[in-house]
Amino acid sequence: MAPAGRAPARSQTRAPARTPALRAPAPTIEAIERRIIMLIAQQAGSDQAELERELCLAHPDLPIDSGEALSILSSLEEEFGVELPSGREMGPRLYYARELAAFVHGRLTTRRAPRGRF
Repeated sequence: MAPAGRAPARSQTRAPARTPALRAPAPTIEAIERRIIMLIAQQAGSDQAELERELCLAHPDLPIDSGEALSILSSLEEEFGVELPSGREMGPRLYYARELAAFVHGRLTTRRAPRGRF
């Protein structure tokens, strides 16, 4: 113990032990797909359940134009904390909600992979 009036020696002070931050598991592809459909429904001012039925049954292509696609990509980046390309790499993934959801999920799981020293 250090004498009164003096700070304890460096070896006597200990920083609290750090525990690695726990990360929430990545949302499922299905959850991301539902979120994509919800974003599209909000932009179009349509009913989410109706849009979901349409995408599953009759018209699997996403009913969005390029401006809406950029807005949806931006929303997904912000909500899930991922960076998505906005050029040709994303083009083919914007046709189907499931494919876009799988791509976002892949970015999430890659980003969340533990990085340790072995």
